[in-house]
Amino acid sequence: MLVIMRDGQAEFGELDELAGLLDEQGRTGEAEALWRAAVAGGMPGARVALAALLSGDDRPDEALAEYRAAVRDGEKHSRDGLATQLTRMGRLDEAIGEYRSMIADGVGCRVRISLAELCTRTGRYDEAIAVYRQAIDQDGASPWMLGEIYEKGGRLDDAIGAYRAAVEAGEDHARFRLARALAMAGRAVEATDEVRGWPGDRRFLQLGWLLTEQGRHGELDREAARLEAEDNAYALWNLIRGSQRSAEGHDGCEPGGTCRARVMRVLPR
Repeated sequence: MLVIMRDGQAEFGELDELAGLLDEQGRTGEAEALWRAAVAGGMPGARVALAALLSGDDRPDEALAEYRAAVRDGEKHSRDGLATQLTRMGRLDEAIGEYRSMIADGVGCRVRISLAELCTRTGRYDEAIAVYRQAIDQDGASPWMLGEIYEKGGRLDDAIGAYRAAVEAGEDHARFRLARALAMAGRAVEATDEVRGWPGDRRFLQLGWLLTEQGRHGELDREAARLEAEDNAYALWNLIRGSQRSAEGHDGCEPGGTCRARVMRVLPR
């Protein structure tokens, strides 16, 4: 087995590439042996790489032990890896504790975002909002996820404000979330106007969804007739797809969650 050496020492990058190739070929045992030898030789970063390999091989307890050892050794990225592994194992309270500890030690944006995500998942909305605001103010994080936290916490007006800020910052992916939040807040006309203002014919996908979702069938039929008269087949196709999507269920409905009543409707061909 070839391992590139420089001055008698294996280079981490070359070893990482070789171990990755072995793992891709199903030779995970050989890749593990490489990393264990590197750990024994004191190579910086080797234990975190070993932990990641074990995690990918569905050996979570062994991976967790290696991440903990890497943290004790002070390896770079070991604390984030430990928190990520705890999250994968469903040990969310422990993962939150790790992220809080990292933030207290001055670690920045990505850690704040991860903590905010976990706090949202576990219903700690106030902490999630506070942490994500820090990520925006101190690290330049996007405001769109703050809108998502507000929305999940039932604060729709605040969610609308955060989504608007994201759209104004040029984040087009926040446009649908803004329209959806407006619709959920009962501001149907504003939601529709928001969607109509989007560029391109794909806006009709969301318009069809929105009008059907709100039971505004007359407007939907008139919009379809207008597009058919204009011979805009692509826009009409998107309008129909959006309407059918509403009938099939919401984008983003969580398993086991309660969705609003679905409007079963199929436009004429």
